[in-house]
Amino acid sequence: GGINARPSIRVLEQDNACALMDGDRAMGQVSGTLAMEKAISLAKQYSVGAVSLRRGSHFGAAGYFSAMAVEKDCIGIAISNTTAMMAPTGGSEPVIGNNPISIAVPSSGDFPSVLDIALSISSQAKLMVAREQGKPIPPGLALDPNGEPTNDPPAALAGTVLPVGG
Repeated sequence: GGINARPSIRVLEQDNACALMDGDRAMGQVSGTLAMEKAISLAKQYSVGAVSLRRGSHFGAAGYFSAMAVEKDCIGIAISNTTAMMAPTGGSEPVIGNNPISIAVPSSGDFPSVLDIALSISSQAKLMVAREQGKPIPPGLALDPNGEPTNDPPAALAGTVLPVGG
């Protein structure tokens, strides 16, 4: 029930190069695409375009959206927030989102420069795959619910992944 199958995605406010859009709980790939298209349109008109999207959902790889801008000869930046799933450095409880960040820049070569990162050292998806395969995870990726380092995927999923940089 979290996704609206028939959303009304729209611009709520716009002031020159900045806009606020409402995703109406659409699939993140749909609302994210429309938001980046709006940002590109604004950038073409004002030399910069900044769009915030509220009531969106998980949109997958942020690099997809920043690369959309490169196709229109723009620099693209796509960022998102997530629910708390990661302990801060020195912490043991998940209080920080694994917020993805992507920047794409056109180049003079055949391929643009694209950075697509998240804030944790590992994704929860990798922990889920290890759990399904019945394999341990490498040390240093996660803590169990008691805040202790673990290589056990179910314990890691019940605990927290760790941030990039330790």
